Amino acid sequence: MEKRKIVIVGGGVAGLSLARCLAEKGIDFTLLEEHSKFYMKVCGEGVSAGQRLSINDLYKSTIGFENKIDGAILNFPFGKTMKHKGTGYTINKEVFEAELSRQAEVLGGEIRMGERVTALERKGDAILVHPQEILCRCIVGCDGVFSIVRRFFKQSLGRVAFVLSGQVKKEKEDHFLKFFFDKQIAPGGYAWRFPKDKTYNVGVGSLYEFTDGKRCLRYLKGSLKAEKIRGAYIPLYIPLKTFFKGGILIGDAAPQINYLTGGGINSSIACANIAGEVLAKIHEQKKEYSEENLKEYENRWRKVLRWIGFQYRTSILTYRMMARSNIYSLFLSALYPFFRLHSTLKDNSVLIQSL
Repeated sequence: MEKRKIVIVGGGVAGLSLARCLAEKGIDFTLLEEHSKFYMKVCGEGVSAGQRLSINDLYKSTIGFENKIDGAILNFPFGKTMKHKGTGYTINKEVFEAELSRQAEVLGGEIRMGERVTALERKGDAILVHPQEILCRCIVGCDGVFSIVRRFFKQSLGRVAFVLSGQVKKEKEDHFLKFFFDKQIAPGGYAWRFPKDKTYNVGVGSLYEFTDGKRCLRYLKGSLKAEKIRGAYIPLYIPLKTFFKGGILIGDAAPQINYLTGGGINSSIACANIAGEVLAKIHEQKKEYSEENLKEYENRWRKVLRWIGFQYRTSILTYRMMARSNIYSLFLSALYPFFRLHSTLKDNSVLIQSL
């Protein structure tokens, strides 16, 4: 049986960011990722470089950046469009995650790929990870929507949405994200086209888990001629609790996302960095990974993502209305200026948050 201070379950952006942070501080940990390669959860691959949660401050590298983004264009039914300036990038997420892993391993972190966790077992004040047989003092769930760590701590799964994403060839220079709100394409959601280096990342997301998934797939394959189409679930519920005796949740497992877009790269890195600081503080002070000591993590990330409750309620209401009729899609065009006035969106980067 192996022993570790901390085990991280999940090697996506959240888990790898925490791994890098812990490695920087010389804390003993092991990260377990069930897949043998990176970028297993599809997304729009957009990240924000605005004033809040800037990727330039969070990532500490430019490896994986593909295209600079200057803003976003929102396309509504009946020919209405809105254009907003902002700063960000589109990334190659596979390269991006591989670089986070490299940074952690160079600093002495242990990253194990192809290691699926099947069960967790309480052993006094410790937790035993199966089938790896690793006994740890703290387990960190960075394992996405269907997190085994969240289930271990008896946190229920809320509403989930589904997205399809693919690639099309980019014919000309483009530096604007494009969003398409149309009930006929994405009921209760939107379609997107994000310019990368030589391709567009295109996709469709919906609140309703694609009850008409064939129509959405036809849109990508038929209308857009998209290739390499894959699907993924994203969480759409407010996190109730993310700290427990001997464990915490980060990223989609929490969840900690931008509910307007469904994105989570910037927020996952920010919350992982907070978790790293709190775990390091507990380690340095030789304290237990108790619920009381880990509460600081939740208090801090909720201050950073202080808009999360407001954004959730407003976004869900809006997308539900849009699913009924395209007329309601115009509601978003009227609502968006109000979002811009919200203090957390003062840099106009809301639509360049990661997807």
